[in-house]
Amino acid sequence: ILKNTTIEDDIHLEEEKYLELKHCAEVPKFLQKQKALLSQFISITINNCNIKSLKHLQVCSNLQQLDLRDNMIGDVNEFYQLKSMTQLVQLKIDKNPVCQSKFIAEELFFVFQNAPQLSIDVCDQIFQQLIIKSDKLQQTSKFSLVTELDIRFALKVPFQFGFIDKFQLKEICIENVHIEFNQLDLLLQVQQKCHSLTLTNNGDEILNFESLTPTCKNLVLKRNLVNLTHFKAPKFDKFVLDNCQVQKMDEVNSEFAVVKNTTFSKQNFIHSTQVDLSTSQICFDLSYFDTEDLQMQFCNLESFPKFGKKAPRLVNMSNNRIKSLKGFNKEIKQFFCENNRVNSLKGLRKADLEILQLRNNQIRSMRYVSTFKVENLDLSDNPIADSCQLGFLHDNKELGQLKLLNTPMKSQKDYYFSVRRYLLFASLDSKRMLEPIKDENLRDHYYYYNFNEFDELTLQDYEPFYGEKYYGQLLNGPQFYGFVFKIKFEKKQNRFLQVKNALLKNMHENHERKTRIKQLKHTYKKEFKQFLIFFFNTLEVKLFE
Repeated sequence: ILKNTTIEDDIHLEEEKYLELKHCAEVPKFLQKQKALLSQFISITINNCNIKSLKHLQVCSNLQQLDLRDNMIGDVNEFYQLKSMTQLVQLKIDKNPVCQSKFIAEELFFVFQNAPQLSIDVCDQIFQQLIIKSDKLQQTSKFSLVTELDIRFALKVPFQFGFIDKFQLKEICIENVHIEFNQLDLLLQVQQKCHSLTLTNNGDEILNFESLTPTCKNLVLKRNLVNLTHFKAPKFDKFVLDNCQVQKMDEVNSEFAVVKNTTFSKQNFIHSTQVDLSTSQICFDLSYFDTEDLQMQFCNLESFPKFGKKAPRLVNMSNNRIKSLKGFNKEIKQFFCENNRVNSLKGLRKADLEILQLRNNQIRSMRYVSTFKVENLDLSDNPIADSCQLGFLHDNKELGQLKLLNTPMKSQKDYYFSVRRYLLFASLDSKRMLEPIKDENLRDHYYYYNFNEFDELTLQDYEPFYGEKYYGQLLNGPQFYGFVFKIKFEKKQNRFLQVKNALLKNMHENHERKTRIKQLKHTYKKEFKQFLIFFFNTLEVKLFE
């Protein structure tokens, strides 16, 4: 502690933690000589010492308290010398010329953005609830102004948004901070290089976006009352509406759009390659969304929603409570409906699908699969118990991939037999049933069954179609053991298609024959029952007589 003196050169500061200088002369010269030891201090007080520059204090990275009252600091840029003081808790600069600067509070919080616990004597206490962030000081391209806590109502703070006019920002984020529309409008007029704007819970109605630069490609609006009008941007890359209330709306074009828990007073079209409505309460007309990819997960849907004249090509309604697919739109090509309560495929009649995923539902029958086209079908984790249900798939020539993981039918002994019978050339559970091989010892191509999963007893049922057992080794691959087709291709490649069609025709005839036998059994049983009733009625009458 030194007071009212000229600091001598013989003062030693080794192992000192606190430094206090009051009414002292030659302080800058002293700090320059002791520069190597300043990093050890946690508290420095310099009062009434007429210092103008803070460059000698920039090495004090461990400082927690700094008192610079009653000095001659006049340039706010001097505080940028202290930006490394991330542990600073208390800063006192009262009675300095710099305190009269227009944006002194904004400048100080901008400089000390990495010191969240900092308290400054010349700033309003409400500033303590703000967090100001940027990626670079003085030449920033990203600016974020948020409150420390996620509050319900926007916080009114004496922040002057004109402070950031000196920066050319590319990203702007204002969260839980009250901003009037005229302030926002002036801010957007200045920031003509902004390409990303995020506004969350700002407490005032946003009347329009006329001042938003056409270069803005990402617009995120959360918990606000907005009017989506006067856009200059031809198309957004990302457009987000989360818990907003939309008063007016022009047509919006976006590559990717997210709409969650938003109400529309007057709607217009949102044109987007992908629209994400996940976790939203669907209380608006889906016909207002013109998109190729619609995500509707966790929306508490209990029935299939209605679309307009044009439905999306891809629809994901997983993780809802849908029981029926009634009203399914035929324009949908890829449909994902996992983790729901669907119990029938009746609503998919005459659909033309590329992908259908109904994993973890309540489907017990595959009865209506034959009424629509599908290339990729996933019915895993459904209570399908009878392997005869696979017979409904034999007419579906487009089917290339089928998944039946974790279904009761897989535990049946004739499961793989039924699969081979009806799905000879499809892929089951990501494993192809029939694969081509070429062996060095053979001149021709053969088709064989992989023998890893199936027992020999089951394979013996295929003696009419397959020849002797064959053991060999794939080129650059593992050994296999299975049954080889008797058919060799040699030079006639179309022979394979003929054999395939013949096998499919044979399976179809067998299926029709079995179906006819079942019908006859049912008819005979019914007629025999009627005969017994007639016989006993007649016998009863005779006995009575």
